[in-house]
Amino acid sequence: MFGGDGEFRDLLAAIGWGFAPRIIVPLVGGITAFVFVSGTNFSDPQQARQLAQMTTTGTVGMINHVVNAGTFIWAGWVWTHAVARVRNISTQNAAIVVGAVVVIQILVNVGLSILSASLL
Repeated sequence: MFGGDGEFRDLLAAIGWGFAPRIIVPLVGGITAFVFVSGTNFSDPQQARQLAQMTTTGTVGMINHVVNAGTFIWAGWVWTHAVARVRNISTQNAAIVVGAVVVIQILVNVGLSILSASLL
């Protein structure tokens, strides 16, 4: 699409580093879940349902969405420079390709959360 050259193997190795920021998501998710779940009585179906709603659209959900989107953007920044360097294309062209992927990831991630919240 934008031309460029370079080894595909090198591209995969460089793009792999873009997944490093994603380690933060389960850490923050685990901490927020621990803070909010610790006082929940799971034998009460109403409390369990409220917790499920809170983790998708409530405070916990919003924290996780922001962290998730932030790490996708961070990963996109890493991927942009990896693609530009390894494939020998301009950073702008790499940003166009990577930006599309990051936007789709964020939309799918948030969309699935909203869909799951509507099913509760």
